[in-house]
Amino acid sequence: AEPFYKAGADICTVLGCADIGTIKGVIDVANKYGKKAQIDLINVADKEARTKEVAKLGAHIIGVHTGLDQQAAGQTPFADLAMVAGLNLGLEISVAGGVKAGTAAQVRDA
Repeated sequence: AEPFYKAGADICTVLGCADIGTIKGVIDVANKYGKKAQIDLINVADKEARTKEVAKLGAHIIGVHTGLDQQAAGQTPFADLAMVAGLNLGLEISVAGGVKAGTAAQVRDA
């Protein structure tokens, strides 16, 4: 992550299914540069547990991300979004995948 922050990035994303040491490393480097680390929950089996775990490490943003294959199987980001928001961990939340013009207000309201 350090090369990205050195190049001027404000946010670097790391997959939530990565090793916890990798996630901690990205968070630590983000803090070193006064920037933000986003943890992307795509394909994370236990999203609630991982969200709590990375919040304790100092994550700045949780990315609720529903991949195209998951969308094709009928999944949407809304249940995961509600769960993350309901944890009240003080994290910023981003949403990717499954958001359309007609559902943008639903995301905002979550």
